[in-house]
Amino acid sequence: GGFHLLEIATADVSRLLNAYLDRGGNYIETAAGYGAGASEKKIGATVAGRRREFILATKSVERTREGYLRNVESSLRNLRTDAVDIVFFHSVQTPADADRILGPGGALEGALEAQRAGKLRLIGITGHGRPHSLLHAVRRHTFDVLMTGFNYFDRCNFPEAELELLPLCLSKGTGVLAMKALAD
Repeated sequence: GGFHLLEIATADVSRLLNAYLDRGGNYIETAAGYGAGASEKKIGATVAGRRREFILATKSVERTREGYLRNVESSLRNLRTDAVDIVFFHSVQTPADADRILGPGGALEGALEAQRAGKLRLIGITGHGRPHSLLHAVRRHTFDVLMTGFNYFDRCNFPEAELELLPLCLSKGTGVLAMKALAD
């Protein structure tokens, strides 16, 4: 995850990411909103020359088609690449968020357009706790990837993630990424 890259100098980011890739790491993730693109810029500046060696994911909190497409273009510039592997609809916390994304003029339209243009490979969705919002979205649309918290604390607080959301994703062929496995 690229959020904490905001807290360290670009030279340290370079050393860290290159060591990670040298040792076989193959997934780098960030978000357009992490430091107003600063995390993406640090990643792009340090490992763009190794782009074929890892899966690159970013996230967007935009809910409209136009906003999402602007976000994708900005992310591509920041990351110094012509395509990312996954762009997530980020932090879908309410059913209304999901409805805005999936409805007419919503971000899903932008994601499908960017996907057809070859700017992103997979369309994902994330949430922080609150699995009811992700359940609502996954029941309405089959995403390529879903990412949410799976850990002991979330299991106790939000058992629906493990008991309902995970089986639904698996039944639909949606890949699942566990975030905050150690409860952040």
